[in-house]
Order: sequence, then C-alpha cells, then structure tokens
Amino acid sequence: MDHHMERERAKYLSCRPGTFGLVLAAFLACALGRPALAQNLVQNPGFESTPNNGSNTSPDWTLDASSDTTYVNGEGTANTGVWAVEFAAAGAAAATQGTLSQAITTVPSTYYTVTFFLANEGGPHNTFLATFGGQTVLSLTDASAFGYRQFTATVRATSPSSVLAFTAEQDPSDFLLDDVSVEAGPLPVTGGGLLSFGVVLAGFAIRRIRAAAGRA
Repeated sequence: MDHHMERERAKYLSCRPGTFGLVLAAFLACALGRPALAQNLVQNPGFESTPNNGSNTSPDWTLDASSDTTYVNGEGTANTGVWAVEFAAAGAAAATQGTLSQAITTVPSTYYTVTFFLANEGGPHNTFLATFGGQTVLSLTDASAFGYRQFTATVRATSPSSVLAFTAEQDPSDFLLDDVSVEAGPLPVTGGGLLSFGVVLAGFAIRRIRAAAGRA
C-alpha cells in the first residue's frame, strides 16, 4: 500500500465515530433529550370529586369535619371547574383545626414544584400558610384582598412522604384555594454537572477530528 493510500485511510479512521463517538452520541442523546412530561402528584387537585356543597370531605384530602374550612361550589368560587376550598376560620385555633392536607409520595433529595391558585376575599385580619414536607411554600399575614393568583415554590424533599398542607384564618371574609399541583422538578444540581461533562467530551471529540484533518 503506498503512502498516499495510508494517509487517506488514517484520515478516514480518525473521522469515524468509533466506540468513543457512539458512547458520546448516546450520552448526549440522554443528557439533551426531550424531558418527560411533568406529572401532577396531587390527587383530586381541583376538588372536583367533592360530593356536596359545604362538605368537609373530598376524596384524597384530609380535613377536620368540624372545622370552618369547607369545599364549596358556585359562581365565582373556583379558579377552574366548579369546586374550591373555602377557609373561613375566625381564629388561630379554628384555623389549625381546619388545616387541609394530603400526603404525597416523594423521593428524598429530589426537588418538587408546588403550585396553587389562591384568592383572598377580604382585608385584615388574616393569615395563610402553605407547607410541603414541613417547609414553607407561602406565608401571608394581613394581606389585602385579591382575586385568584398563582403561587409557586420549589422545595427539596427530605423523606419518602411529604405532607402538603394549607392553614388559614380570615376574620372578616375567607380565602379560596383551587388547582393544586406538585410536580417533580427542576432537575437536581448534579444534572448540570453531567451536562457540563458531556459538553467537555463533545469539545474533545471536535478537537480530535480537527487535529486529524490538519495532519492529513
């Protein structure tokens, strides 16, 4: 084989993907691939399975049946659908008694995004507290009246089960809660490190191909 043919063969082999290229391609396909659709982990998130207006029971949620917190429907009460939760406790003790909660299966050290829609139908005095796994998602004190607003927070789970809880006191009026969501994400910080490593590998592969082409 003459020297010209050897150089052409070496150039061809240096530019083939080879094992390294295939591994790199597979890695980047996983790292940069389209993320899975987020799943709402909350059961009965809009309270649409509630049996009766003014009820203290609704599937998948826990609520003291003797409290001033109830499931309501009617014009203007829901953000979407027809059902919402009304917090109308006029004191701290009644508010605690009327805590609405649901246990969510979680993976420790995974981040979860908690989202819900809240309306405040009156001014002070009032308090509202939302927690997930014992960590504060939202805390309001003496808030002015407002229509439905979306509130979102990201919380890192610390146990295989995290309780999502809402406690409110609204002396002159009430709070309305609807469309609750808990979704896994964003990705943990370690995912950024893996992605950075993939970028480094890609850069190395490009430099290798360019160097081989320059020697040809």
